[in-house]
Amino acid sequence: MIIDRLLSTAKVALTGLNTSTQVTLNSPVLDFGVPANQGLMAASDGPGFVITIKGGTSGGAATLTLRLVTDDNVGLASPAVLFSTGAITLANTVNNQIIVPIPATNAWERFAAWQAIAGTAVFTGGTVEVNYVANIRQWRAYPAQDNT
Repeated sequence: MIIDRLLSTAKVALTGLNTSTQVTLNSPVLDFGVPANQGLMAASDGPGFVITIKGGTSGGAATLTLRLVTDDNVGLASPAVLFSTGAITLANTVNNQIIVPIPATNAWERFAAWQAIAGTAVFTGGTVEVNYVANIRQWRAYPAQDNT
């Protein structure tokens, strides 16, 4: 998979993320200019996002939920959820990578963003990085061939 650092959507610290806060990870939010069906690009190994979570620490049993949302206004006042990771446990925030293909839906609006929501306890450390990737090709093992 090729990661273009110029297309890095977000890299933020989890420190201080608590249960009463919903944080938009990428600032500014992604602006497509007009509402568009980004789902037309959807494919299991096509474009998408790679989310890397590292070094998550907490005084309690914190959980983290990451959501890809879209809305017709830049403030994301009433966002529609396109994808959600569900609750990620603290143990899985130490070193985790999640691959998210572009959601195959026609619900895309003009603006999109990744949001982080903490559950149960406050995070005292860690980072989340979201990168756009052009193709999500998985490594495949093939049997050795004898070309003698």
